[in-house]
Amino acid sequence: MGSGRDARSPSSVDQNLVTAIDIALEPDAAIVQRAEAANARLRKVFPQGYALDATHRPHITMLQRYVHTAELDRLYTAAGDVLAGERPAGWKLRAFKYAYVVWDGGGLTGILIESTDPPHRVPAKADRRSRAVYR
Repeated sequence: MGSGRDARSPSSVDQNLVTAIDIALEPDAAIVQRAEAANARLRKVFPQGYALDATHRPHITMLQRYVHTAELDRLYTAAGDVLAGERPAGWKLRAFKYAYVVWDGGGLTGILIESTDPPHRVPAKADRRSRAVYR
């Protein structure tokens, strides 16, 4: 006896699954070196702090949120198209300060970049192109 639904159709449970994403740019070697030096200085003061390692690399977050899992391919395609049009390798970014947040009982430090137009266009364009954002 069947379930009464087409086996090819995703269940309502499948349609409601969400995935946390972080679409990020990998910085060049000079930026990575500076981030690692800053992390080493911070860990001298707070040794149990967040360490940069092989699985926790410096990066520039472009889009971070929850999306419907079924829409991941569409979101990644849209984000790829947007990034290809924006050409992030040509951006000139300037770090201007550290910021921190308390997260899960510890601290997380970030290096903030100056607000410029190209990086701020990417999330909005990717959202509009994919319409996959889970709200």
